[in-house]
Amino acid sequence: MNKEKADDLIEKLISGRIGKAEFEQILSGIDDPGHSIYIENSMKRHFLDSLAANYKKSKSKAGDGGKE
Repeated sequence: MNKEKADDLIEKLISGRIGKAEFEQILSGIDDPGHSIYIENSMKRHFLDSLAANYKKSKSKAGDGGKE
């Protein structure tokens, strides 16, 4: 597994578009010390990107008085 494959699998998992075979790839990647770092880093990036997007959204709502 490589970074791009891990990113793709995590994106599919988060968006609910993952199939059984792809989910099994994630699970086997987690069990493999050589591949687990890619899964871990992809999950961290997705989580941090999501936090940043939510923060920016909340700041922009606060800046316009909470109006949408």
